[in-house]
Amino acid sequence: MAALTVAAAASCSDDRSAFEQPDDPIITPPDKDKNDTIIPRSLEILSGEASAYEKDSLARVYLRTVPWDLLLSDTVSLQLVNRLGAPGTNAVLQNSEMLPDSTWLLRVNLTDDISTKSDTVCIAVICPDTVMQSRPVVIKRVSFRMLGVKIDTKDMKYDSKSMTYHAYLPVTDFHGLRLKFNYRGDSVTFSDSTLLRTNYYSLDLSEPVRVTLWQDDLYKDYIIKASNTNLPIVTINTPDGKDITSKTVWTPGATMKIVYPDGRLDYEGRMSIRGRGNNTWTFVKKPYALRLDKRAEILGMPEHKRWILLANYKDRTLMRNDAAFWLSKQTDLPYTIRGQFVELVFNGKHVGNYYLCEQAKIDENRIDIDDPNLETPELGGIFAEMETYFEYYTDNPELGFWSKIYNLPYVLKDPDIDVISTNDPVFKYFKKFIEEMEAVLNDETRVKNHEYEKYIDVDKAIDYALINEMAQNHDFYNSWPSNGPHSFFLYIDRDRKLCFGPVWDFDYHTFMPSRAYQWEGLSISAKTSSSRAKFYYTSLLKDPKFKERLIERWEMLKYEFAGLPDYIDMMADSIRASEECNYRIWGRIQNHAGDENRDIDMTFQQSIDSMKEGFRRKWQWMDNNIRNL
Repeated sequence: MAALTVAAAASCSDDRSAFEQPDDPIITPPDKDKNDTIIPRSLEILSGEASAYEKDSLARVYLRTVPWDLLLSDTVSLQLVNRLGAPGTNAVLQNSEMLPDSTWLLRVNLTDDISTKSDTVCIAVICPDTVMQSRPVVIKRVSFRMLGVKIDTKDMKYDSKSMTYHAYLPVTDFHGLRLKFNYRGDSVTFSDSTLLRTNYYSLDLSEPVRVTLWQDDLYKDYIIKASNTNLPIVTINTPDGKDITSKTVWTPGATMKIVYPDGRLDYEGRMSIRGRGNNTWTFVKKPYALRLDKRAEILGMPEHKRWILLANYKDRTLMRNDAAFWLSKQTDLPYTIRGQFVELVFNGKHVGNYYLCEQAKIDENRIDIDDPNLETPELGGIFAEMETYFEYYTDNPELGFWSKIYNLPYVLKDPDIDVISTNDPVFKYFKKFIEEMEAVLNDETRVKNHEYEKYIDVDKAIDYALINEMAQNHDFYNSWPSNGPHSFFLYIDRDRKLCFGPVWDFDYHTFMPSRAYQWEGLSISAKTSSSRAKFYYTSLLKDPKFKERLIERWEMLKYEFAGLPDYIDMMADSIRASEECNYRIWGRIQNHAGDENRDIDMTFQQSIDSMKEGFRRKWQWMDNNIRNL
């Protein structure tokens, strides 16, 4: 038996079980010597499978072989031709060994540039004396997609090789999902039933199901699968389904339900909701602040009323905040914000991946200090923020202040500046405390005498600095619009010392290979040329004792920090399905100036690799340069 070489790519099958054979063969090997004249006979098409004009798709055509003795010739070739007999240019066949008088399964590989709705080809056996040509095979363009209450094309991942649609849905029960099908073709069948385009159908997608698309006598099978992303699902509904349009006015009467991916209920209750953030509030994917009606544990995190849903819209990895929190947990900072990645369904619409985390507040489960004492502030705690942008984003910028000596921006977080004024004792007390501390830091002699230790918790200040440097946090000391940090939290504890932390706000300007070879706050000379550019760490480093403690602490923490890339890989795998779905919902990052993280055009994995590379470079650079500060 001779092998038949096909003119282009190849494949065939003699598996008769794939197609019901007729009782009598269509072509019978002739009883004659092979040198006798061969009477050409047409190839007989038995059946075929429809093919969409999509990448890597194959049309399968079943047909009978030509007489076996014709196959013995090495000069015979098999080609696709058009109806006039000219070689086709839009499809190829794969090489195969043909068996006489059997059924061939020819795989027609359509080219990527086909734009018509159908194409007609013939299969021809070509030898020196004759051409045996099949009847025309019309391969029509067909397409298929699912529409429904919970499923749409944008929510689905399609694998053209396995013909599988996979929907990631924010649900835990996949029985009886209501689906609608849209297709180009004659019909779609499922379990011997025809599914009309205009109707919804309830299907059990707890297991994959197979539907068949028909065009004439051609068919194509599709697999439909559904699962969740294996993240907790947060469902929020506002009164009358109204959107949240304000970051200052609370919307009461909203409800929130949280379930684990296996369907276990974590939380259900009423709350108020508003927008949050400064620059991040201007983006299409909105962050939110939550205030529960009653204190409650959320996803294993200690009970409280106040929570935050971070959108991480500007972060291609979605993970920069979480990675910074991991670094913080390797230190001795007494409190690190806890959080978990979730899927958010807002007023019935799936809006993608969010980070549900604690809001930094004075509380025994969070910043564990005394509550503010508005009448006698020296007996209570104070929670504040250094925030360069407070004059741009607060409703009453007069309630913040710029420090006199270091020109750093301060605003109170607790007590809230919305409920006090600049004449309140607590505001005056805190401002005076900062002025006294800066007077010490601005005097090199007093610094070298370690007088700053009366005002600053040095151990916390060092850990806080090392975290921000390792994350390459540009906002550790920001040079726009004025000198000073951004989202720099600090508080006065029971010892009446200023403690730096908890760390916060790392979704951009962080973990970048291009920024790995510079200081972010321990030295600010490269960040601004302003004559008033001062920062507490540059003053503290004038004390050899402080520098020695900083280097010793780095030697203790650097190997703990070195585990971050492994953590990033683990978390990336845990949110990979969620990220795919989030990207289909929101697409490429839009409507902001520049690309702060330098990964706006990267894939998810590329952005993860870049983030790890940025960290590794900074780790090595820190280890080489920290002694030269």
